[in-house]
Amino acid sequence: MNCLRGKQFPSLINQNIKRINSKRYISVGGKLKEEILFEGSPKNGVSILELLKQDKDSKRSIIVGVPGAFSPGCSEKHIPQYIEKISKINQEVGINKIYVISVNDSFVMKAWKEKFFGESPELNDKFRFLADTNGKFTEKNELSFDARNIFGNYRSKRYSLIVDNEGVVLQSFIEPDNVGINVSSAENVFKNISK
Repeated sequence: MNCLRGKQFPSLINQNIKRINSKRYISVGGKLKEEILFEGSPKNGVSILELLKQDKDSKRSIIVGVPGAFSPGCSEKHIPQYIEKISKINQEVGINKIYVISVNDSFVMKAWKEKFFGESPELNDKFRFLADTNGKFTEKNELSFDARNIFGNYRSKRYSLIVDNEGVVLQSFIEPDNVGINVSSAENVFKNISK
């Protein structure tokens, strides 16, 4: 079951996805457009570009975008896959940081991170959960879709981006239907990531 698809929403989802015809996304070789994100609190604004520059232990990072924190597919499948594979990803391709971004508020993202890492503090520093509170980061980087019928707002497509320390996209894995867990799954990303 993925983040948005469920027995109670099938026709609503299909109607909504059919209206989304744009296939424009940030492209490989493009640089992430800056917008302040929030971590843990609305008072703690952070720059994804600065965070990437500060990561001296790795020349690449993964940014994972999800439609909604705490939604079933995101909580039960998509993010747990990355948590499960982070050690292998680090050992085999040298990536040791994953940034999870969603169009949610910072309190929700903080609680969502605590749900995953309350009992695994050793993994806590390998993941940063960032809130795109007003959706501007997602919109600027052409990664939003109209989810008003489900979430009441525009939300993030489900994606994974491999980026360098300057925020340049090296590889992109963006779900063509916006919400699936196929192209952007940890298994598919790990299988296709440049060594």
